[in-house]
Amino acid sequence: VDFTKQADKKQMALCELDDMEECAKAYVDAAASVSDIAADNLRRMFCSPKVPPKKVDTRRVVLDVGQGTTGTRSVAFAASLLGKYVLHFETYLLPNGTFGHRRKKIYSKWQSMKRTNAGCHEWLDHSLNFLDDETKYYDMMLGIPSSNYGTDMLRYTPNAHILVTERNFSDWYRARRRDHNTPPPPYQRPCEDKVRLYTEEQSSILQAADIEYWKCKMPPERITFLNVFEESSTVLWTKLARALEVNITEEFMSDNPFPTTWKFESN
Repeated sequence: VDFTKQADKKQMALCELDDMEECAKAYVDAAASVSDIAADNLRRMFCSPKVPPKKVDTRRVVLDVGQGTTGTRSVAFAASLLGKYVLHFETYLLPNGTFGHRRKKIYSKWQSMKRTNAGCHEWLDHSLNFLDDETKYYDMMLGIPSSNYGTDMLRYTPNAHILVTERNFSDWYRARRRDHNTPPPPYQRPCEDKVRLYTEEQSSILQAADIEYWKCKMPPERITFLNVFEESSTVLWTKLARALEVNITEEFMSDNPFPTTWKFESN
């Protein structure tokens, strides 16, 4: 769909006037208080017609929709220690804390479609098959794409459990700006948008709206919040094991402090 066409502009206008699902409407309203670009990206995500994925993964995978720089490496490594296959951005983790390999293919596809705002939206509306060759190889995904495109990924993994990794917002904003060149702002489907274009306060509003959206959208039993910077090791292990549906013992938690980063032994 080319949203520069008159018919598509009319459709977006109607979408704006129609009654959106309450979770989506509150999200768009909050974004509109900060940025027309953010609000338009969300409107497009919620309103545009979608082509069903070629394949649907019905497993209960865990998708972390928390932003990068919220302890995602720690959580990824912890999940691998619990026996899970984990995809963190380009890095593939094998069970029991071993490093797999870099999965460049998924991200070369991802980057090629994101060259323009329109191209990003069109690609996401019409295809999620960039995951077709990944579905057998992970139980959990963290970082991009799940962090900022989790709503789209739910079309592909409708039974997913949502994880939200969190961090004090000011600490997150400073670290994100310091350690990454052009990260996206903290909302869903930020096609061609960058966090550097927003103040800390504006970014905080967007992230709060994103978290409220997920709380609104997901049943309580299908969403877990983790804060590796503030919660105890035992609490983190217990919550992560529950999200991954893994049995965990007091002995394991006592012998294994929750990771503070990842350490791999290359296989």
